[in-house]
Amino acid sequence: MEGRNTMYRNLTLAVLVPLMALIAACSNNNNQKNNDARRAAFIQVNKMLDSGNVDSLGNYIKEDAVDHQAEAMGETQQGLAGIKELFTKLHQVYPDMHTTIHSMAFSGDTMFAWVSSTGTLAQPFMGMPAGQTQTVSNVDVIRFDGDKMAEHWGFTDMSEMMKMQQQDTTMNKMGPDSTGNMMK
Repeated sequence: MEGRNTMYRNLTLAVLVPLMALIAACSNNNNQKNNDARRAAFIQVNKMLDSGNVDSLGNYIKEDAVDHQAEAMGETQQGLAGIKELFTKLHQVYPDMHTTIHSMAFSGDTMFAWVSSTGTLAQPFMGMPAGQTQTVSNVDVIRFDGDKMAEHWGFTDMSEMMKMQQQDTTMNKMGPDSTGNMMK
């Protein structure tokens, strides 16, 4: 009886292990296909940001998408329409913008990307004069719903922004002087 149980156990393992490996491989293949589609969507959205052509954003971004970075920047309109409006404004400020995607990584339905954008200001913006060339680095965190972007959080390297605004980032230069006026 023990020999028969061992035989059944071995037979079960011989069938289940390859079956489980096959299921895992198919699952990984589906994840890879999803990630490839999401990677392509992110690349296309950044090309649209650079070009200012927002007509096809709906192919990659959900109608009710939430951009948490835009909220922090004071943008009030949400969803795809708000993102189109923001991209249009940014293109007006930086008509020659070029975005470089340095890396992308995925965890489930979330993508993490490190990008940098360089452009020349066509008009004064955030205390910086027109004609100034800027490079800003961001980490974007994007949650996808299927192949479309549903939520976005952006984290900008503020030390770069402060340098571009010609502000000293050291604490001893900030704050009021003895008369109460802000030091420059």
